[in-house]
Amino acid sequence: MPFRVTEVLIVALCAAFVSACSQYRPIYNVPDTRTNAAGHLLRFQDVESAILDAGSDQKWSMIVKGPGAITGVKFRRHRRTEIHVGYTSEAFRIALMSSDLQRNYNRNVVHWRVNEWIKQLETAIKARLSRLETVAVRTEPTAVPTKTSASSTMPLDSADSRFRQPLVGTEFVYEHSTFVVSETDGYRMTIRKVGGDYDGTETHYYSIIKRITVGGTYTTDYESIRRLWPLEIGKSARLETRRDGGVWRTDLRVTGKEKRKLEGVDYTCFIVEEKQVSLSAEPGQAYSHTIRLWVSPVLAAVLKSDRVETGGEYAGRSRHFELQRVIYPDGTFPEVYYPQ
Repeated sequence: MPFRVTEVLIVALCAAFVSACSQYRPIYNVPDTRTNAAGHLLRFQDVESAILDAGSDQKWSMIVKGPGAITGVKFRRHRRTEIHVGYTSEAFRIALMSSDLQRNYNRNVVHWRVNEWIKQLETAIKARLSRLETVAVRTEPTAVPTKTSASSTMPLDSADSRFRQPLVGTEFVYEHSTFVVSETDGYRMTIRKVGGDYDGTETHYYSIIKRITVGGTYTTDYESIRRLWPLEIGKSARLETRRDGGVWRTDLRVTGKEKRKLEGVDYTCFIVEEKQVSLSAEPGQAYSHTIRLWVSPVLAAVLKSDRVETGGEYAGRSRHFELQRVIYPDGTFPEVYYPQ
């Protein structure tokens, strides 16, 4: 008789264990999903509002962490679940960040209810986006839109070489990456990568030309870069940057001018050549590179970049980037910046 009781208990425990395990599923994340299924480009702010409203409908506490980044939090019976929603005007994605309904020994699975919450939010966002009015900007090649009062500051001559600063929320769309301007301060600009590897990484730039650093502390001679503006062939600047114990020397020179197309429209670009070398490395091991930038002051954007590593561990490696689209908040344009 005792053996019979033991057998029953073992069977009951096994059944309970199997039942508990069956409640857990591989995590459901939403990959990049188009916001413009009808072939129209939606406004960044409208996409953000649609995500926030959909989250509220589904009982998520939605917090905007920065351009293109929202954190969603849901509590159920004192158990917390947190998600990240990344978005641009063209796509959105959802990723589970943490949940009290995950197993400590296997973080790749989660209680099935969490997956359902994410699926319901995905459906709600799609429904909200489908009801949005599309704006005049379309995905096929077209001239830069000139509606809104910002058109009065848009120069008729694309060769205008004065400095312009992109507004917060401006998106730079490349073939495999999208970057959103998250902060500006005079000649300084911070951009955040949206989606893909290193999602959320911020990079600092000075006058849209010079990338300063991805992280850490640094000092540099900003005044020398300012003297490049307005851009003019033959102008040059030299600066030293000190970062994390290292010293870098950069030479910048405006070497030419060339027309380039963006979305079917010709823009005059100034070609800026950058040569940088490490001054603090061991002899023969100094890192160095050369970059050629095609800069459109009117668009406050770099339309093309060719980079070649000329010294150090990665000598000979090259990288090429070409801008596919630039999207300004509310159809505005970058305004000429006049230093105080």
